[in-house]
Amino acid sequence: MSNYNLYHYCRRNFTEKAIDILEKSKDIDILYEEGVFFRFAISKGNVEICKSLLEYFENKQFPLKNKDYKEVKEKLTEILENAIDEVELSPEMQEVLRPYVNFDNSFEDRLNDSFLNEIDLPIEREDGNNTILTEEVLNDFQEQIKIVGKSSPTYTDSTHDNYHDNDNQEVKIGGDHDIENL
Repeated sequence: MSNYNLYHYCRRNFTEKAIDILEKSKDIDILYEEGVFFRFAISKGNVEICKSLLEYFENKQFPLKNKDYKEVKEKLTEILENAIDEVELSPEMQEVLRPYVNFDNSFEDRLNDSFLNEIDLPIEREDGNNTILTEEVLNDFQEQIKIVGKSSPTYTDSTHDNYHDNDNQEVKIGGDHDIENL
């Protein structure tokens, strides 16, 4: 019954009633209907309801910060990111959501892991023979990896000839270094 009442209070933007039910209830699923309470509060710019929902999540729904909390918090972050899409947020709303949504990063930092599949490196030699990865291209590649939050490749010494082996996903650089596990 609490979810039902909270749904209607958030939908109608009844701040006091929504906050009251959050303060008195202990059985609300804050992620009900894929975060509908948050979608209502954010779309209406209701900072107080949004803040109360987050406090309920942190203090009542997950007072223990365990593995379950971490998993559900990730889902909450995804819900909030979807809810703010195409909504102009006030600075106050951004401040309330900041622990869950990163507003300070650049577009590149928010790209998902599929970006790695789209990296184009100009490593082919003009003569079409062996593929060479130069130090300049390697540095650019490392920056692209950092942008999407992946760790840098591991370097090991090698005395073999320069080549790119597609089967082993190994790139030799100038005979002195190679990148493993690309």
